[in-house]
This record gives sequence, structure tokens and C-alpha cells, in this order.
Amino acid sequence: MKVYLKIYNYKQMRISSYIIFVAFCFLCLGKVQGQNATANIRFSIPEVALIDIEPGVDNTVHFSVSSTTESGEAPEVTEISSKSLWINYTSAQLDNSDARSVYAEITSGGLPNGLELEVEASVYKGIGKGNMLGTKEGKIVLSQSPQRIISNIKNCFTGDGEGNGHELTYTLKIADYSEIESTDDTYFVVMYTLSDN
Repeated sequence: MKVYLKIYNYKQMRISSYIIFVAFCFLCLGKVQGQNATANIRFSIPEVALIDIEPGVDNTVHFSVSSTTESGEAPEVTEISSKSLWINYTSAQLDNSDARSVYAEITSGGLPNGLELEVEASVYKGIGKGNMLGTKEGKIVLSQSPQRIISNIKNCFTGDGEGNGHELTYTLKIADYSEIESTDDTYFVVMYTLSDN
């Protein structure tokens, strides 16, 4: 019986193993690289300028000018409904746009002669976010011409509801007693507008 022993060249085997390994790696890389996918994403953010007064259900402020019980004394102005009213707004603008402002004006009806109604917005309070939440302008005497009460509004929102935004304080004053006349209930509307400066 004869036994044949075949001797392999170790060096050849080693080179063959490397060639097979490298070929396998290229095959794997080709399959991994071939599995990429892309998606195109597109969106836009429109310009927004929204404003409202909270609470939205009944935001009537009621004043009374009462007659005095003592001769020689001036009548007193009292606020019958001491309601807390708040301006809420949302603003989104282009980067290079000027800041926005809130304007107030009487748009329907009017004050009786001799009386003035002042309004003042508080500094911002609430849970809103963004850059440049508005700056209060101070007390104004309302008229039928728009007057700025809040300025420097950029990309922001105040938060919604009472306790967010700017609280409004109204003060009714007797400006000229000589012009006051007796009258029944008088109604008028104050409109607030958020607009570009």
C-alpha cells in the first residue's frame, strides 16, 4: 500500500486566503453602499400676525360716574366691573422685517363730552417664547386715531389666555366738568391691531 502525501506551499495558501478575504470585503462593501436612500424635505413658515383679548367671552369694562351726596363735591368715577383683560399675540416675520406694534383706537361709538378714557398695557408676563416680546409704551388717552401701546414685537408668542401677554388697565377721568351732560348708558368699542411699524 502506498500513501501519498501532498505538501502544500504555505505561502501560496496564505496569499490565496488574502485574495479571497479581500474579494469578500469588496462584495460586502458594494452591497452596503448600494443601500443608501435620500428624501427631499421642503417646508415654509408663513408670516403670522394674530391678536386677541382674553377672556374672549365677555370682555366688557363697565364704569359709572356717580352723583355725589354732598353739595360742592365732584362726582366720582368708579369701575363697576373690575375685570382683568389681557392682550395675547403671535408674530412670525421675515428676518429683515421691522418690529411690529399694537395700536389701540375707538372704532365704534364715542365717549361723552368731558370724559377721557386712558388705557395702559403692562410689561409682558406669561409662558410665551421668542425674541422680542413687546415693550409697553405707557398710558395713552384713547381716541378715534390709532395710538401705539406696545412696540418691539418680533418672532414670538405670548401664551394664550389670562395671565399671558400684557394686562390692560383702563382709567375713566373727568377731563372737563363744564362739558359733562347727563346721559344714559353709553357704549363704544376699542379695537387693538397688531401691525408692522
